[in-house]
Amino acid sequence: MLSDLSYWMQARGFASDGAITEVIRAASRIERREMRTELNQILRAEQDRANGIPNMSSFNFLASSSFRGERCCSHPNCRMKKAPQLFEFAALYADQLFLPFDPGHDGDRGLLLEGCLRMAYHTSSLIDAGIVKPSVGSLHLCEECRAKLMGAETQLGEKVKKLQREHVHEFTVKVRMTVKRKKKVLHGTVSGPREYLETSPMHFEYTDFPMRHLASPRKPCLAQIKF
Repeated sequence: MLSDLSYWMQARGFASDGAITEVIRAASRIERREMRTELNQILRAEQDRANGIPNMSSFNFLASSSFRGERCCSHPNCRMKKAPQLFEFAALYADQLFLPFDPGHDGDRGLLLEGCLRMAYHTSSLIDAGIVKPSVGSLHLCEECRAKLMGAETQLGEKVKKLQREHVHEFTVKVRMTVKRKKKVLHGTVSGPREYLETSPMHFEYTDFPMRHLASPRKPCLAQIKF
């Protein structure tokens, strides 16, 4: 079953890399803006549809900006070098792969839009199969909403840092590591609560471990080591 994105691309004549390149580069700025508007509407609808169907699989992934070919070079030909890798990963390993698309803006001469459409073309069969889930790649906010969002982000960041400090302190207090050295072999035991260790105690051996690391001030958890 064809997705709404595939129907739209067919209706627009985006049936190959060459066709996409030809249409985008011949289009005026206004025509490209219309394409971006239509594409964003479809992506938002696809995203809302995916959000309405819970899927808690451990094999759901989010394609990073480098994985989807948006980092370093924005030229479509460079981005397409990532397409086979993305396609193979999604087909082999993912129950769902969320793939954000950023169609760009008026000032980029259509390069991001072309790359976005060509990536969608190369993954269309996986999109139709429901494995690749396209979504909006960027948020567009007015100044008022942006100020609210940034304020909430700052408050959340402060809470995260506080929790991080608390967990680091709790880890150093509750987790115990004992190391005994016999000649050039280290025999160690780590014990602690289940929230930090899946198995307790845990035993390990190292035959080649630089002794200077045991006294490193950058590793506060090692302060509990007993010789």
